[in-house]
Amino acid sequence: MATRLDTKYAKDPRKALRGLGALEYLPDEAVAQLEQHCRWVYLKPGQRLSRSALRETSCHYFVVEGQVGVVRSPASDPDTINLKLDEGVSELARQYVTLFEPNDSFSDAYLGLRARREAIDCVALRETMLVSIYEAGFNYLLDHNAAWRAAVAERAAEHRSRYLKARDPATQVVQDFFIHQNYNLASTLKVIDLDACIGCDGCERACGARHGVPRLKRDGPVLGRLSFPISCRTCEDHRCLPACGFNALTMKDDELRIDKSKCVGCRACFDACPNSVITMIETPYASDDFPDPMPNTDLEGRTNVPGLYLVGEAAGAALIKVAANGGVAAAQSIAKELAPRSGPPGVHDVAIVGAGPAGLAAALQCQEAGLDFVLFDKGAFAKTIHTYPREKVVMAEPAHIPKYGTLWLRNTNKEELIQKWTEVIETTKLQINSFESVTAVTKGADGNFDITSDRGQYRAQRVVLAMGNRGMPRRLGVEGEAEPRVEYALTDPEPYDGKHVLVVGGGDSAVEAAMSLADFGAHVALSYRRDSFGRIKGGNQSRLDEYKAEGKVRVVLSSTVTRIAPGKVVLKTTEGPLELRNDTIFALLGAKPPTAFFEACGIEIIQPKTPAMAALAKTRGTRFYANKCDHCAGFSDQACIQACPTGAIFEVQPDEVFIQRDPISGVATFKTEPFVEGLTERAGSPALRKVASAAALLAVVATVLVGLECFARTVMPELSATAWLAPHMGWSGSITFEAGEGLGFWLGIIGMSCMGLTALYPLNSRLGWARRFAKTRFWLALHVVAGLMGPALVSYHTMLKLDRWPSVGFWAMWLVVMSGVLGRYAATALRRGRGVSALESESLQSRRAALMERAASGHGLTQIARLDDLLKDRKRRHNVLLAPITLPLSTAWSWLQVTWHNWIELRKVADPELRRHVAANARSHRQVLDRKRILETLERSAGMWRKIHLGLTVTMFGIATLHVVVALMYRTG
Repeated sequence: MATRLDTKYAKDPRKALRGLGALEYLPDEAVAQLEQHCRWVYLKPGQRLSRSALRETSCHYFVVEGQVGVVRSPASDPDTINLKLDEGVSELARQYVTLFEPNDSFSDAYLGLRARREAIDCVALRETMLVSIYEAGFNYLLDHNAAWRAAVAERAAEHRSRYLKARDPATQVVQDFFIHQNYNLASTLKVIDLDACIGCDGCERACGARHGVPRLKRDGPVLGRLSFPISCRTCEDHRCLPACGFNALTMKDDELRIDKSKCVGCRACFDACPNSVITMIETPYASDDFPDPMPNTDLEGRTNVPGLYLVGEAAGAALIKVAANGGVAAAQSIAKELAPRSGPPGVHDVAIVGAGPAGLAAALQCQEAGLDFVLFDKGAFAKTIHTYPREKVVMAEPAHIPKYGTLWLRNTNKEELIQKWTEVIETTKLQINSFESVTAVTKGADGNFDITSDRGQYRAQRVVLAMGNRGMPRRLGVEGEAEPRVEYALTDPEPYDGKHVLVVGGGDSAVEAAMSLADFGAHVALSYRRDSFGRIKGGNQSRLDEYKAEGKVRVVLSSTVTRIAPGKVVLKTTEGPLELRNDTIFALLGAKPPTAFFEACGIEIIQPKTPAMAALAKTRGTRFYANKCDHCAGFSDQACIQACPTGAIFEVQPDEVFIQRDPISGVATFKTEPFVEGLTERAGSPALRKVASAAALLAVVATVLVGLECFARTVMPELSATAWLAPHMGWSGSITFEAGEGLGFWLGIIGMSCMGLTALYPLNSRLGWARRFAKTRFWLALHVVAGLMGPALVSYHTMLKLDRWPSVGFWAMWLVVMSGVLGRYAATALRRGRGVSALESESLQSRRAALMERAASGHGLTQIARLDDLLKDRKRRHNVLLAPITLPLSTAWSWLQVTWHNWIELRKVADPELRRHVAANARSHRQVLDRKRILETLERSAGMWRKIHLGLTVTMFGIATLHVVVALMYRTG
């Protein structure tokens, strides 16, 4: 099956070559020669150039479209490497040497060369089209075109500069991270600065609150001081978009959106997404999931007529796999019902109407169960699929077929699917009454069914209707429609080469038919009654725009057919009648569902938005739908960014984080500063930080002054502020400080109120007035200030007399403060430290790889390579409770292993300077890995403090409330 790029560049290869920037300085005659001798090489994502069937040796390649990574590939790698991420983790850790992008060129001379224990290879990082030319031809063009030779040399020098800068170990780590995480495909991404993030998960909760389920996962890949949440990056190649066959995934305003109501849960987009950011959500069926009238059936296909089953598309199973499963379920249910007895003579066990996927699966299951059945189809088997246009993709996942096994087809076109079904029928020797149309099904007095066809009468104990949902095609309803040139399905566009064809309709079938006819040389006009194509897939809309711009399809919107005359057709348009020359008309207006036939059989048809439909939905169990971040399209803000109390999460283009350009040469290289220094200037609001800092400082000063006043009143009343103010304010009496009177009493009340205010931060997402009053970051600032000021004031109130029962609340109060600091800020610092340690570890590993390349082959190289096994970060987690014992033991064992290897094994390395560098690198790497393990363990233990923080908070408020009530009772009494 031709790929998108094959089709794109097959139209006009010379134009494609002429548009390639790398060939800009070649004269037209040289481009013409190149067209005759070059070869187009298509690579799908993950495909290795060395394993491509189109690759020839001693060639030079130009990247026309896509992206190629030069990688050190283990010998065990398959022909096509899996580049799909799993929860932010790539399948294998390979080291990418460099990248080739459009207009770059390279030789294949190094393919297969050994680098350490791996081979150098080229891997397509996305759909890629290359042009290859033999080295001799390439050198000939260089020798005879001086301007082009200079341009190629300049481009090669630029790429070499990029490559040499990426040789720095830290830069190499950033490059590997960029490619492994597929950020080379992204047009946008979310970033969390770990210096600002407090790990509250407010971003996830806000996303879930707005959309019903979270579309973002905060805990994503970490490099240095930056974390990257698992969220849609709006890939440049949109692999999920063409995978959807039900128009549930569309592109609108440069954003990919999923229409939940149209999603059938086929997982095609889930499988196509290279970043695993699409999730499948299970949810109960609801009445809104059935917008059209539905026959009354259960999960096994039973209708309200006992013994009569309805399966397949008409029962709501739009997927081939689901339809086949429905046919199997119905046949299995019938087999259980009929197992104890056999039917009377002349009566079949089962009659199956329709030989589509559901009917064929039901028949094969009946055959497997030993039931006597008869299978009808008004045409050939799978008639609906036969009517699809040539090479239409019709299946996206495997299905299990009885007596055959798994029908494993992925992105399969019509012809391949029909061929596979033919193989199934021949293998199982399935008998089909083809071209026999069933006209009536009625239930007799004896409980058996009478089946009437255009060839005769049949009787059966059970009937399975699997006839699809297309019924009769909708007609144009105009003069001349009875002419033979009016057709209602396109099966093969080739016979219409050179004909004038009108396609009527605005769905995907009509648009695909129009483009298919144009591809085979027909003069095509497409008529649609509306002013835009609002129901077609985004991919079809893009292709149609291209065909329209190229003059291959004439699109006539807001038009209807009014008359069909010999050799012409008349359309009514907004500008008046339009007469078109015409040989054939395809009226692709959809089809009327066979509702009347079902009602004649006695099946109840349930109308949408009725109590009966709601009851039917409850019996259907659950369904799946795809879910992904659409960057809150349709809203004025993004929930996750708006909800972050510290402004730690923000959205940027990948180049802002990963790429820097030389101001003079313009050469792009990877930068390391954001990962080492963070992006604090992008995180949070500078104005809010200033206000929060000023408020915190003011609160601290006020609290300290109040504390000094309390101390002075207790120890030296004459030096207190009250003593100084008394003469001026006319106060009299002695100056004292008591917990239950005057200032001491009110300090307790104010301190308790401050601690009560801290509850507004965790509750603000649930309190509408709080969200309207201020943003989350304001409530966090209040939480911190009040959470420190309140306990201080309460401490003054107690006068540190902790010999009575309320002192339990005092200790709980300060434990709440300590646990909050540990759970929030310490955990953030630990996570940031772990990220920095991981960056250092990767840099040291990259530096050791460079040292290995300096070593000559032999026993010494083997000893250096063995350090990879000794220093491999095995991600072994230590139990938090046992960590005080296991961590020192693990650290000591690691030190012993590396020290032994450095002193004994590395002596076999002949070069003393190399030996010293390797030993120093190993010591540093061991220390970094040990520090990383310690930080990971401490981070998990700090996470436990959050739960302790909540428990202590409840205890504190309980005791404090009781204390206040008792104090007030005592005071008023």
